[in-house]
Amino acid sequence: FGDPAVESLQARAGHLARLAYSAIEARAAVRAFQGADVIELTGFNATARRVVELPSGDLDVLHFATHAIAHEHSPEHAPLFIRE
Repeated sequence: FGDPAVESLQARAGHLARLAYSAIEARAAVRAFQGADVIELTGFNATARRVVELPSGDLDVLHFATHAIAHEHSPEHAPLFIRE
């Protein structure tokens, strides 16, 4: 999952810019799992809805190349910025 569309990032967190290398990072993650069943969501396909619809019981790894805001005392509550 990487390179979500810019409009969503600007709308949800006006100060976040598009990550110039997130698409490259996402492709590298796909290459790292060469030979495995990989679901690649990038650009306008990188939406929260598509993530929720993934067969979560069948997934071993989820890789997000996108913005997040860390919460020092509760990292499990760190929001990811994903296109709606």
